[in-house]
Amino acid sequence: MLRWGRLMGRYAPLLDASFVERAADLDYRSLSDHVSLYFGRGALEFWLAPEVQGLYGDRVESLSRVALLQHVRSLGIGERRPGLPGLPRRPLLELAQTAAEGLDVRRGTAVQRVDELAAGGYRLETLDEDGPGSDSSFDAVIVALGPTQAALIASSLLTPAERDFFAGVVEQPVVTLSAALEGVDSGLPQELRLPRREDSAISSIVIEPGQSGGRVPEGRSQVVVRARDAFAAQWSETASDVVSKNLLSSLEMACPGVGERVLTTHLGRGTQAFFGVGHYRELANFEKVQCDRRALGRRLYWAGDYLAGPSFESATRSGLRAAEAFLADESSE
Repeated sequence: MLRWGRLMGRYAPLLDASFVERAADLDYRSLSDHVSLYFGRGALEFWLAPEVQGLYGDRVESLSRVALLQHVRSLGIGERRPGLPGLPRRPLLELAQTAAEGLDVRRGTAVQRVDELAAGGYRLETLDEDGPGSDSSFDAVIVALGPTQAALIASSLLTPAERDFFAGVVEQPVVTLSAALEGVDSGLPQELRLPRREDSAISSIVIEPGQSGGRVPEGRSQVVVRARDAFAAQWSETASDVVSKNLLSSLEMACPGVGERVLTTHLGRGTQAFFGVGHYRELANFEKVQCDRRALGRRLYWAGDYLAGPSFESATRSGLRAAEAFLADESSE
């Protein structure tokens, strides 16, 4: 822990949670190599791999050390009073609904394509629930989608460098299982991380006890498990009920007795950008292109976890950064 303080004193000036590409000069070493060099191989398997696997997954060998350093700084590891991760007390949907009350939000509308207009501004081709929607024109556009879909709908606006960036973003499958449980084991949320050498399909487990006015009803609990990366890749095409059964079996082994209390389950499948060695250098190049395009008058902005990190906080910071860039451009005109 003392060594972390010295290391972070050296690296902290390059670490910015909102501008992660500023650490591009550190993006030449993997998490595995970094930990082995400074702490030893045992620290990788029993301390620092479990530390990040709930967020980045357990395929840490080629994960950039910048991802580790950003995560360590967010938690304050090595500092006198480290921070603690937490869960929102109320549903995040309520926060989003409150924030959107003053906006013209169009539900059930999917953007198919974004094109630049000859007279300035952008035209959005949309698809409503009932069929093709009417084309709309806007002065500026923020594309807050995953990298694959973002590049697809804005393909006509991309420079060669941007095309290369999006083509190079690595995404990995993510499988989670949420289970509603009868009863409460503890009054506080818990996060359990299983070492990779454990014979389990599960990488991490979050247990959230119910409370009055909270996201989970009082007297019950919610358990969310994240499958190991290898499991998620191997079972990506398997029927959901089969995947759920296997994860529940592994959950029972990790937390005996849980299976008898399960009320309902929900299997989640998605993708997540992988922050491997080199990703932050690519982000730095991508941001240089954005500065050039903005200087030439383009009002197209990007937001998403692939630009900042896989956590809710990182995705939020990315959105705030895009909004601030738009406001700065508007005020300068």
